[in-house]
Amino acid sequence: MPIRLVLIEDPRARREGLAPLLAQTGCDVVGTAASAQEGRSLVAELAPSVVLVDVQLGAFSGIELTAELVAANPGCRVVLYTGSEDESLAALGLEAGAIGYALKDGDISDLLVAIRAAAAGRRYVDPRVGGAAFAAGVRQPPLSKREREVMS
Repeated sequence: MPIRLVLIEDPRARREGLAPLLAQTGCDVVGTAASAQEGRSLVAELAPSVVLVDVQLGAFSGIELTAELVAANPGCRVVLYTGSEDESLAALGLEAGAIGYALKDGDISDLLVAIRAAAAGRRYVDPRVGGAAFAAGVRQPPLSKREREVMS
């Protein structure tokens, strides 16, 4: 049975490239959105089994959108999709309700592992994020907003 997926990604080229690739690999891409607002509507309307969310949606945070989606749609399984290997960002995403955290610079097969794990209700965090300690669930508390500002 194909995985019903909504893709929320703001760069048009990436969105239009990912959708057919995912469709060829067992995902039924039932909708794509370029913004958080479009994504909210699609998820509410289509009730996908997995939502793939870009961490940065223009001026809007994909992590904030994740929290909203999970709160408004019980059982919603979100995989955050990002270029950042930052452990604190991954932790914020997981604390917001994401079930997965996949990196954009990985192979499509890596992304599929994350999507399939999410569809099965299993957590997935790319192994390059935070190393073995993070994968095992042992990590430092996430940085505060001010700590992240200082680090930038």
